[in-house]
Amino acid sequence: MGRHEALWTGDTGLARERTDLSWGRTLLSVMTVTALFLRWLPQFGGDVLVPVILGIAAGLGLVRLRHGRRAEVFVGHGDAAHEVIGLTALVLIVGLAGLVLIVIPI
Repeated sequence: MGRHEALWTGDTGLARERTDLSWGRTLLSVMTVTALFLRWLPQFGGDVLVPVILGIAAGLGLVRLRHGRRAEVFVGHGDAAHEVIGLTALVLIVGLAGLVLIVIPI
């Protein structure tokens, strides 16, 4: 293996930066949807606080997953499967809470 080939081994280009930016956009989306739940406060009363609290918890979980992923990428190893499964679960929980709030009459 030549000198230049060794330099390119493991190089992911801008994939790491794009992945990190996509996690940031997802976090922003989750927090935006959580804030939109507050719009329903006059209509649903205190019940709307459940999806808001779940949304904040999902956002904090996403920050934790994002930080963990950054650390793994920095060291050069790790599998994104756990983060993707965790992210999917967090987003589904927030969406389900909003759906329950809309569908089930209070």
